Amino acid sequence: MTASGTKVAEGVTAACPRGHPFGTRVMIPEIGRTLICLDRGGRITSRKLDVYIADKAEALRFGRRTLPVIIFE
Repeated sequence: MTASGTKVAEGVTAACPRGHPFGTRVMIPEIGRTLICLDRGGRITSRKLDVYIADKAEALRFGRRTLPVIIFE
């Protein structure tokens, strides 16, 4: 479950900083997806997002990256 009360979903859920309300859409061009801010996290600060990837091995392969993001407010 996310902080917004919805179930996590791959390709949909992103954890965003508190400055972005739940429901904010964020586009990450490099992965070709628009995600929705539905969650928070203790380490999610002003310039960080956490993208939900269901498969642990795939998440580890994706790793931590610095990518451009478009925010639709």
